[in-house]
Amino acid sequence: MNLQTLHIYEFGPFRLDVSERFLLRDSEAVALTPKVFDTLLTLVERNGHVVSKDELMQRLWPDSFVEESSLSQNIFLLRRALGEATSSHQYIETIPKRGYRFVADVREVRGSDAEIVFQQRTNTQILIEEKDASQEMGVPIGAATSALPAPSPSGNRKRKLYALFACAALIAAAGFGYVWRLRAGGKGEASLKTRSIAVLPFKTLGAGGESELLGLGMADALIIRLSHLKEPAILSTSSVFRYATDETNTLDAGRELGVDAVLEGTVQRSGERVRVTARLISLNDGGTLWAGKFDEQSSNIFALQDSISKQLAEALTPQLGGDERGRMEKQYTGDTEAYQAYLTGLYFLNKRSKEGIAKAIEYFRQATERDPSYALAYAGLADCYNLSLFNDYNIVPPQEAREKRLEAARKALALDDTLAEAHMAMAAVESGRGDSNKAEREYLRALELNPSHAMTRVRYAYCLADKNRLDEALQQMRRGQELDPVSPTTNGALAHMLLQGRRYDESAKYAQRALELNPEFIEARVTLGEAYLEKGMYDEAVAEFRKMGDDRRTWSLQLLVIAYARSGRRAEAMEVFSELQRTPDGGRLHPYNLAVIYGSLGEMDKAFKSLEETSLPPTVKAMIRNSPMLDPLRADPRFKDYLRRRNLENPAR
Repeated sequence: MNLQTLHIYEFGPFRLDVSERFLLRDSEAVALTPKVFDTLLTLVERNGHVVSKDELMQRLWPDSFVEESSLSQNIFLLRRALGEATSSHQYIETIPKRGYRFVADVREVRGSDAEIVFQQRTNTQILIEEKDASQEMGVPIGAATSALPAPSPSGNRKRKLYALFACAALIAAAGFGYVWRLRAGGKGEASLKTRSIAVLPFKTLGAGGESELLGLGMADALIIRLSHLKEPAILSTSSVFRYATDETNTLDAGRELGVDAVLEGTVQRSGERVRVTARLISLNDGGTLWAGKFDEQSSNIFALQDSISKQLAEALTPQLGGDERGRMEKQYTGDTEAYQAYLTGLYFLNKRSKEGIAKAIEYFRQATERDPSYALAYAGLADCYNLSLFNDYNIVPPQEAREKRLEAARKALALDDTLAEAHMAMAAVESGRGDSNKAEREYLRALELNPSHAMTRVRYAYCLADKNRLDEALQQMRRGQELDPVSPTTNGALAHMLLQGRRYDESAKYAQRALELNPEFIEARVTLGEAYLEKGMYDEAVAEFRKMGDDRRTWSLQLLVIAYARSGRRAEAMEVFSELQRTPDGGRLHPYNLAVIYGSLGEMDKAFKSLEETSLPPTVKAMIRNSPMLDPLRADPRFKDYLRRRNLENPAR
């Protein structure tokens, strides 16, 4: 290589080679995906200056529309690769509402000055490239298995039986061509000993939004089918959706998600045919556990999905029960246009933004109009209206949203009462009605049908908290976070539940993790501020509440009044309270919030007057029972009397 072309940036222990797209830390290679590398390069090139989110997204995804969450995930992965500690700004500073700034000192090295750096990089890269090549290729599908543990004679007999089953499946699904392999254990056991699997969105070989949906749809279909297995646990589509536009290495994605194995694949549309390759990879050693190639007419996509899921299910669970087999083979629609509309709705639903939810409603409606018996589409529609209500999106008026949510949930259940998503939708309806007992029954049925759905766990946890069963709620919330550990929502929800349980250090840790994943996650910032407040870290709490932004000014001011009052800075608290009362919403504050504010200020008569005026849906009941924010009132005898009169002192139920 001509050394005149070398271009290197140095910062701290790192050396960033622009020419060869390589990062070293103390002469050791640091693994970065292409998008994460480009993120780092953009920030380093503009070191000391703010790089806006729009500029970063335009550079990273010039021809695609992606949500800000994809950029936040890239920043999270970059910070982790650099070893940046939680809440530190050693390298990257988040500028709220604007973007990011690289703050470390940077030295630029060009030409012959980079010779020694080049030599160190080359020596390391030889090993890394060889390793990457072997991981990229895996074990060729259908290749000899001499590198695998030698099977026992009984293992050979089992393999012959599986081969016969595969041939039968091939005949039954005429038109497919595939080769598949099962890696046997040392004892000759043919089943795959995996406790959990993440099915990543398949990569599409070809451009266009339709191809992207095809890859997501393939993953979603396999997730739905495989979720009917008693084991292993299959992560939900919402848990893996972020990887549809993320270039994270397959093994890294599996480690982030905390699973034993990852199913990856490619989809290619060629004329009237669709070709699919799929590979199940062990996180233990990176080896291929199972692989297959499939080819089918594009008009028969459902048969293709059936064939893949059947073969993989047989590899995972050789002794499939009749009920499991029946649920797994179920087709939710035979209409390709309805299916395409459903996939598009699913894509927008998982963006979780107001605009995304509005578009998802439109496409789910199209799916149900094309196929009125499409239970999955009705369940998706119910979830859209639920999210609109929960997030105050007001896509339609609240009462209309409640009615449409109920209608869609009922329809989904009437069409298929074995659909976990339908029971989760009805659970949300019952929670909204304030019937936590009926809601719990629906959540339990949903979890019986699909125990690996992270958001079902999270929502069930809140249902349990409403019933004053905090220990159980926390257990469910932890499981939800374990099932989706890189979701801002699951980390933020766990942080909030830990706050209610007065586990402030842990609460702060998970709130910080949620903010690393999404710096604009206001609810997580509030939880972090409240955790600091309860730990007596008043300056830190004030700093978090001030970061909430102008669009949450009323909420921010309420929290600042409480923080200043609790820290003994009454004059500042009263000044902010006056400012709060002058805002457009200042005269319409929720009575519960006023009770907390007056309690913090020590004005107990006003606090209890506001508390008496507070309506008591289940969520507010749980807050009154458990929230640390009401602790200033709890020592007053009137509080115990209030709990008795409102039937809030009863134990967990």
